[in-house]
Amino acid sequence: MTPYTWRDEDYLMVTAVVARRCTGCVFAHTDDDKCPHTEEADVNCDAATNDIIFIRNTPEAITEYALRRLEGE
Repeated sequence: MTPYTWRDEDYLMVTAVVARRCTGCVFAHTDDDKCPHTEEADVNCDAATNDIIFIRNTPEAITEYALRRLEGE
């Protein structure tokens, strides 16, 4: 988990829940914010090798992420 600050919010860059997909990314389904993948972090969401997503840096988000990884979603 790599700490990442974007627009004064704390996030973590983590391995995608589903390989090569933005599944589980906090920015996956937001219309009002641009994803830092396409702005500042050198990550291409459409690349076949993309295995990085962002989650909020909160105990709740980390717990949800860990559960999703353990469940193999």
